[in-house]
Amino acid sequence: MKDLKTLQNSILIEIPVIAKIVNNFPASPIYSIKAVYRTKKIQAGVKYMFNSSGSRIHYSDYSGEISFVQVVNSHQVGMLFYPVLYSKGKSDILGLLSTAALFNSYSLKQEITVFDQTVSDHMDLKSNSFSFSFGLAYCIRFRPIELRAEAEYLVDFGGPLHLENDPEVEIYDIKNDPINTNLSGFRLGLSAGWYFSRRAQ
Repeated sequence: MKDLKTLQNSILIEIPVIAKIVNNFPASPIYSIKAVYRTKKIQAGVKYMFNSSGSRIHYSDYSGEISFVQVVNSHQVGMLFYPVLYSKGKSDILGLLSTAALFNSYSLKQEITVFDQTVSDHMDLKSNSFSFSFGLAYCIRFRPIELRAEAEYLVDFGGPLHLENDPEVEIYDIKNDPINTNLSGFRLGLSAGWYFSRRAQ
């Protein structure tokens, strides 16, 4: 989230008081649903993933307070490929290759309170992008449950944030550079699922 952290610093510079960054896009959980078809040499399937992160700038004194809150939500739809590197009995060591389309939404809410008067403003943008990831996975099956651990690195070619109804209207930072959403990074995952087989395991 490098670009959005840069945007947050740009906002901080523009505030006429010494505000603080309370939250700065911390690591957050990712929720995923996958359907995978398994053969002896490869596993392939589809996935849906969702994750959300955000930031907050805040200032307060006896006369009131100021806050800026950014929230980013990402929906990812893609394909999975797991080459079987090693298999023994009911467990597999797998490679991991994945591609996905990302549909991201961004909101910035500004709220200023002076004594008992509050003024707020809200801006909503979106971006679309493409990603690929690579890594390793280990799975073990206990009929009808499969347990899986994964480690992967995702590379996201983040798209610029723009108004939903006008892709040509984009958001820029204080250096006049476009702000992109970018969810690249290292991920660890644990999952449990049901598996089905036509033959006895």
